Amino acid sequence: MGNSYLADETDITRQEGDTGSIVFTISSDLLDLTVYSTVKFQVRREEDVERTMALVIDKSTGSGITISSQTVTVSLDASDTSEKSGSGYRWEIQFSGNSEIITAGKGKFIIEPELIL
Repeated sequence: MGNSYLADETDITRQEGDTGSIVFTISSDLLDLTVYSTVKFQVRREEDVERTMALVIDKSTGSGITISSQTVTVSLDASDTSEKSGSGYRWEIQFSGNSEIITAGKGKFIIEPELIL
């Protein structure tokens, strides 16, 4: 079982309480997505990297994540970011299958405060 990062850390910024998607397009030269049966995307509070508290966002294949060819789409609901503005979050996306686990990306997850209430 392996674990590697395909890219340097990348910040993702979203608006508090908005719906939307995060789209990852991965070159088949780096990672052939047909080999991996499960994709997970999680966001946790930065001080909670030990995984001791509830997740902020938790998506997986069939439950908020779709795969089309080499494109992975993570769909966010309003409740995923509602009343959670701040920059103290971390995200990761992980692929698993054939007894292999690959963390393809990670970084800070920033939730901008909602201005229109």
